[in-house]
Amino acid sequence: MIGLSSVVKSYIYGVYLAVNTPVKPGGYHRLRADPESISLVCNGVSTLDSASDAFTLGERVRRGDLSLPSVEIGKLLGRAFREAFRWCEGRVFPSMIAPSLIFVFSLGYTEAESILRESNQIKQIIESLLSSSRPGDARAFLDALKSVHRTDMLDHLSSVDLTGVTLVSQGVSLSEVFRALSSKWPAFTLLDTREYAVVGLLKNMVNYKKKYRSVEASILATYLDLIANKIPSDLKHVFAEIVEMGLTSREVAKKLLELDVEVRRRGFSFNEYVEELAVLTFLGVYEGLLAS
Repeated sequence: MIGLSSVVKSYIYGVYLAVNTPVKPGGYHRLRADPESISLVCNGVSTLDSASDAFTLGERVRRGDLSLPSVEIGKLLGRAFREAFRWCEGRVFPSMIAPSLIFVFSLGYTEAESILRESNQIKQIIESLLSSSRPGDARAFLDALKSVHRTDMLDHLSSVDLTGVTLVSQGVSLSEVFRALSSKWPAFTLLDTREYAVVGLLKNMVNYKKKYRSVEASILATYLDLIANKIPSDLKHVFAEIVEMGLTSREVAKKLLELDVEVRRRGFSFNEYVEELAVLTFLGVYEGLLAS
């Protein structure tokens, strides 16, 4: 049987590893001094209590102490965002926090010892949680975005006619809100139970660990998969060469650093994929990524 401690430790260490692993072209990594990367790790640390609450809620629903529609997941996410805002100098990453806490909830509910082996159970509970969420959950989520000054996310939702008024009048669920946000913040795609891409990505991360025998290389390889279609066309040959050479040599590290400098010089940033990577690495650590 799994425990709260294992899930929460996997969460915080996964966020740290995802941010820290070098060299991620166009993304946060430890060889670049970037206050934003510190803020992303801070978001993980500052939401540990919320992660604990999410796991406990999942357990309570499983035991029958609480019904799924009464979970009020929107309020839970709102509390987490506000806590991150308070501790992390006002910088909040909802696209890392929300998927992570929903996966924590699913682990509390399913008691899954392996996400990959019990992926169908996890999929079902995520689908049920998000589709059964009430308009009040979506409204609480939007209110939380406003309170932590993520007006960019609110503007994006407004552009697809998802506002406080339409949420209530049309009975919009959180799954619809997350699907809309996923077009700009890819971490939300991990909650899409129609595509359910999280399973394939997690399998690849675990297989990369076996291939490279390195945790950092498996995380880096996963990141490269995430950004492969975003690399400028005239740099794709360099990108392909790096992948073919493997990811553990000094020569590859040098090429990665050169690619990082070049994509940044051109004004590209793939930091939003590091947020997705953080969620995946949390799940990977839980899956046994650190095991020898």
